[in-house]
Amino acid sequence: MSEISDISINSYLKEENKKQEKSKDYHQKIISVLELEQKRYFIYITDSSYDITRIMRECEIYYDFVKKYKPINIIEQYIIQDEFQLINIIKKYMFLYGYEYVRGGPYFEETLTSEQYKIIDLEMEYFENGDIHDYSFKEILSYEYQEFGSIEEIDREISQINNIYNKYLFEKSRLLNLRGSIEQINSADILWLYDICEINYNRIIPDNELINNFNSNYIQKYKNIIEVIKQLNILSETTDFFPNINIQIQEYNIYLKYPEFVFDSYIYHNKIGDSLETLLIFCNLIKGMIDTIHNRIDEYKYDLLTHTTDIEWKTPRIIYILEEKKKDQEKKKDQEKKKDQEIKKDDQEAESINNEGCTI
Repeated sequence: MSEISDISINSYLKEENKKQEKSKDYHQKIISVLELEQKRYFIYITDSSYDITRIMRECEIYYDFVKKYKPINIIEQYIIQDEFQLINIIKKYMFLYGYEYVRGGPYFEETLTSEQYKIIDLEMEYFENGDIHDYSFKEILSYEYQEFGSIEEIDREISQINNIYNKYLFEKSRLLNLRGSIEQINSADILWLYDICEINYNRIIPDNELINNFNSNYIQKYKNIIEVIKQLNILSETTDFFPNINIQIQEYNIYLKYPEFVFDSYIYHNKIGDSLETLLIFCNLIKGMIDTIHNRIDEYKYDLLTHTTDIEWKTPRIIYILEEKKKDQEKKKDQEKKKDQEIKKDDQEAESINNEGCTI
């Protein structure tokens, strides 16, 4: 018995020594926050004996993100206290500066995976909206404890909530359908396009040189503007957004449908078709239409702000509570109906017995 006890004690002591050694090694590690170029940050674990120069050099050798954005300095260091400290510091910096600007730990790759983005987005949303959800919890639970006198009263409440929610969904859809690429182009971009056309007007430049001198980013910008003009044309045909300039729109309808026919000659070719005066009038028309759409987008955004906070998250949960209450009311009503039927049946049986007695 004593021998077994000694073996158990020795095993226990060996395990404890291992744990202490592991803990000792563990607490010799430190977390360093590296400030990088272009306001980037990298979080890195090293031995506490490493100096700043070695830490920055290792990161630059090991990680593409640090190769691209060179290390400037170490702005913070932490002695590791627990297993989750590294992740917490990384998420803290991501929350403060944006996850595109911070790397480290399992998020060391310059381009994160779609799954990593989803996880970070969910965490960031929780950090940003935690207080909002707390408020919504209280509002949702207020329906849990609210008493309703009848099924009709619950139906009226559900109908009212659904009407508000459907109005919100309609206004959200209306905004999403209108924004997008149009929101990325403004009046200044149309002025830029006109300036490019004016520079190239009547210049004798071979087509290939014209394209080579025109930066690829500018070409993409030009293509984006062309797509926006075509969207403006669709809006002019399907909405009543432009009543004050409708006559001008009709006059330049062909240009709005096929804007590349107007501008391509200035961007890609050396064949100038329309005069600068006509081009200026058309560009001013586009500017006016874009300004109108931007104002409409601002109005739609304001309409969405008039709805209660976190409406998409809390409405289905409130409806769930009300539907459950409705089921309870219906069940109670069915039980009462069944009870009434049983009472009626008992009364009929009693009356039948009485009638039989009178006959005898």
